[in-house]
Amino acid sequence: MFHANSEFLGTARMQGRLVRSHPHRGIVRSNKPGDWVEGEVFQLNDPSMLLPILDEYEGPAYKRTSVPVQLDSGKRVRAWMYLLKA
Repeated sequence: MFHANSEFLGTARMQGRLVRSHPHRGIVRSNKPGDWVEGEVFQLNDPSMLLPILDEYEGPAYKRTSVPVQLDSGKRVRAWMYLLKA
């Protein structure tokens, strides 16, 4: 369902780091120059349909947040990211 309703834009990175907060692990923001997390960016064809499904899938330990990311092409965009709640 997800892949049929989205377009792959490429791999990207955001400034952050992976942490473990038992029993969850996830990504938090970071300002340290060496802290980067890599992932994939998709453009959703119908965000109003897919984002609630993704919110439920990720669950209450994560917060959907708009973050700046840099695609491997060098282009900078904003993307939704599920960050671990503090």
